[in-house]
Amino acid sequence: MKFIKISIYIYCVSLATITLRAQNKDTIKYALKSVTSNFSIPTIASVDPYLSPLMYRGIGIQYNRTTDKYLKPDRNQVSFHTRGYALAGFLENSNGNAFNTYVSYNYGWGYLYHYRPYSNFQLLIGGVWDYEFGYKNNSRNVNNIFNVDLSSNINLAIGLKYNIITPRRIMRVSLTFETPIFGYMFVPLGGASYYEILLMGDFSNTSHFSHLLNRQGYRQNFGFEIPLKYMTWRLGLNTYSVIYKANDMVFSNKISGISIGASFDIATFTGRVKTPPNHFINSNN
Repeated sequence: MKFIKISIYIYCVSLATITLRAQNKDTIKYALKSVTSNFSIPTIASVDPYLSPLMYRGIGIQYNRTTDKYLKPDRNQVSFHTRGYALAGFLENSNGNAFNTYVSYNYGWGYLYHYRPYSNFQLLIGGVWDYEFGYKNNSRNVNNIFNVDLSSNINLAIGLKYNIITPRRIMRVSLTFETPIFGYMFVPLGGASYYEILLMGDFSNTSHFSHLLNRQGYRQNFGFEIPLKYMTWRLGLNTYSVIYKANDMVFSNKISGISIGASFDIATFTGRVKTPPNHFINSNN
């Protein structure tokens, strides 16, 4: 009887060990981070009444990077999303007698819910909180030659992804759309100098609560991904348009261009508490 109990115990331990090994190799999932990087040369149209009542148009160079990662590797309903846009441009007014240099950076992060009504199609909905900093410098010899675009917004985010299956590869069409709901924006009084604002501490009527009535806009990204042998190439069309008003002035920015880039998936392991699996190797080991 004792021999039978020992045999059953050994069998159970062996079965559990085999099961754990099978889980480690086949059933345990790891959440990869999907990264997409794009470059574009967009057209820019901007109206900044603080600097000039005229519209300024030009071109620039833009780089954007987006990342997406599921919160839990065994559940594919909610993902963490980040994006960043860096832009530098050169703009000229309609009269051709003055120009603006324009640089800006926008970073946003949020969560997206993935709804899959049928195979190869995803509908995404969620929210993105972004921060934007821009700087415009005018060539005219006047008192106020520069202005700052500073804002932060909670945006409604909607997107879709559709896989196109061919005999040799799976291509993907994607579309994302964001629109601001409410937030904060910095707009100085017309004619007030930054010397008064910064050095003299006169911040009256510079901070404004933004909402659907005084700030409207959208950010739209269309992409077409083509997987090749060593990487996935991405062609896209990016558009950003915003119009906002404060202190009896109306501002607008519109940026649009065709982008080209690549997307890839990465796995990141940091620290020593949770070490990577045995089949993940690095140069430090």
